[in-house]
Amino acid sequence: MARIGSFPSSGAGFASSDTGWRSVSNHALEHRVNRLENDVMSIYEMLTDIKATQKRHDLNFATLATQIDELDERFDELGGRADVLDGKMGLLDGKVNVLDEKVGALDGRVGALDGKVGALDGKVNILDSKVDEILSLLKSGARGH
Repeated sequence: MARIGSFPSSGAGFASSDTGWRSVSNHALEHRVNRLENDVMSIYEMLTDIKATQKRHDLNFATLATQIDELDERFDELGGRADVLDGKMGLLDGKVNVLDEKVGALDGRVGALDGKVGALDGKVNILDSKVDEILSLLKSGARGH
């Protein structure tokens, strides 16, 4: 039997002695060592699995980083296009303002012409009434002779 001072007292095959040391049989010690070896192997298997998972994650992260870079380039391209469109819209806005001013000027001219046509219409009406009066006088004078 071997004496070991650090094993817990709750394990199978362990017995307390008067000195505080625990006495362990060879069989119990071998069983404990086998369990520890199995635990170590399980830990190595878990570490191998974790390492494989980390490699997959690294690949996924690399793929995601590439996709993000591609999206970033696409957004930059779209931003450039938006800037070009914004410039063109600014030019169109300027042209529309010029056209608006021209239409405003034409509207003023049409208003002035409308006033002149109205004045001419009034004059034509006056002339028409005078011609009617002259014709009426001529008709009445022709009947009297």
